[in-house]
Amino acid sequence: METLRKRLKEARLNKKMTRAKVAEVVGIHKQYVADMENGRRTPSVKMLYKLSKAYEVPVYWFFLPEGCEYEISFPIDV
Repeated sequence: METLRKRLKEARLNKKMTRAKVAEVVGIHKQYVADMENGRRTPSVKMLYKLSKAYEVPVYWFFLPEGCEYEISFPIDV
């Protein structure tokens, strides 16, 4: 889960969002955001979906190894 933890923080920083802002957008407490980024909590699939929308990345991006990026060649509308 080290990759997930790092990707969660990376995505937030890339969007220049504070933990408080992320918490507000996805409807959780900012401590929960910190706990996910620090590996103390594992987000549910539903939470990963909400975070992916907030960060504008596909859910699978959270699990890609460092240095890997994604390329979307088809529309994703769930």
